[in-house]
Amino acid sequence: MAIAQRLVDRGADCLILGCTEVGMLLDQGNVPVPVFDTTQVHCEAAFAAALNA
Repeated sequence: MAIAQRLVDRGADCLILGCTEVGMLLDQGNVPVPVFDTTQVHCEAAFAAALNA
């Protein structure tokens, strides 16, 4: 959370969580900017693609 806060303090307007484990530590509840968890994004895209197949 401290690293995320430092990034925000340096001007980050969102965070991309590009590692599967990071989403277990950081989320919208403990980060003051929008968070994009790539694991969640990929799962939602796979689900949507499966429904449209």
